[in-house]
Amino acid sequence: MHKQILNDLLGYTNTQIFENTELLYNNTIAKTIEDMGYRGIYTEGVEKILGEKSPNFLYTPHGAKKIRVLLRNYKLTDDIGFRFSARWWPEWPLTADKYAKWLTETKGEVINIFPDYETFGETTGPKLEFIVFSNTFLMKY
Repeated sequence: MHKQILNDLLGYTNTQIFENTELLYNNTIAKTIEDMGYRGIYTEGVEKILGEKSPNFLYTPHGAKKIRVLLRNYKLTDDIGFRFSARWWPEWPLTADKYAKWLTETKGEVINIFPDYETFGETTGPKLEFIVFSNTFLMKY
């Protein structure tokens, strides 16, 4: 159904990574998604689940064989989504160069930056600083 909706709406059929609403996840969901032919599934990368592990690696869910779990790096995501405009934040102002440096220095196989849609309006607001940050980051890196 998910693949069919993407095809109907966007004309795109090569979806291999699944994102559930609010990144809802458990191993049963992952196995079901694997059985549907997906190769990956996104979920949250929080310490209470990971313990000492990093969200910047691919993991295989218990009971699955082929599908990989892609974890959202919530710290780097929240730097954009919640702290970008926070003048109290010691790293304010966040520049494209500073953020790119953090990404470069982050260890792992993959970094999933996964902001909510509200980041681009409600949280950061239609502020020129965020537009400049986004454009500079996308054009430069």
